[in-house]
Amino acid sequence: MVPELYDEHYTEVVDIYAFGLCVLELVTMEIPYNECDTTVKIYKKVSTGEKPQAMNKVKDPEVQRFIE
Repeated sequence: MVPELYDEHYTEVVDIYAFGLCVLELVTMEIPYNECDTTVKIYKKVSTGEKPQAMNKVKDPEVQRFIE
């Protein structure tokens, strides 16, 4: 989930974030934040702006910029 949904503040930014995570999953064939074993850990990473480890698998700088 995007940070804005935790605050119950939904704008188009939420959709852009979700699209980026979908692209990340398609590129890496890995679910973003699958390194976390609880939703609390995902929340902490998302709310502090920590990117999912799957981003490290994206080698093409243009694709990285697009996702970010």
